Amino acid sequence: MNGVMRIYLNPRQRKLMSELEVFNLTNYFRNEFIKYDRRIYSLKTVKSGKWWKYFCETIDKFSTREGWDANIFIKCQFESFGKIYPTQLPTERAWNAFKDYKFRFENVMDKETEIVKSVLTGYKAVKNYCVNQKKEFSVATFLENNFNNRQIEIGAYPIYFFAFSKAYIAVYGMNKTKRMMVTRNKDLLDKIKNVLGDDFE
Repeated sequence: MNGVMRIYLNPRQRKLMSELEVFNLTNYFRNEFIKYDRRIYSLKTVKSGKWWKYFCETIDKFSTREGWDANIFIKCQFESFGKIYPTQLPTERAWNAFKDYKFRFENVMDKETEIVKSVLTGYKAVKNYCVNQKKEFSVATFLENNFNNRQIEIGAYPIYFFAFSKAYIAVYGMNKTKRMMVTRNKDLLDKIKNVLGDDFE
């Protein structure tokens, strides 16, 4: 026993699973297509329609390839090519567009995660210092300490959090690039604003 549980499906079960994947694909496609044209198949009748075979072919061709995600696959087709038809799905052009889109999407997600962690690092640095000094949370108080300033200057603290503080901006100036990268995430920006209060710039 190697600890891996294997699930064996009989031919009928495999067919049902495959058909379910196809139906999911038709649903994703329909949700995107109606943004361009409301004249679209009903999910109740799609199986008997002229496009069903193209959805089946797409699943047969791509669903076992590494990185497959039906929802992202469909989204990227419409974002890359505009209004499309199911005939365009089971093609290498569609697959290559999906790979490029997914790569960019994952890179953006990685960068957003990095920014959130960096904001948290700056926030915790200020919080921990103020707690140890038994003072209220304040970037201005944090910057009164020479060691803290040196840490910022050598890059020990990411400035994504500090970039929105009036106290920080008064000393180091405004970093528009860092601010712009944070403002893309409205929820994160709102949290920074709530934490900084009147110090928010």
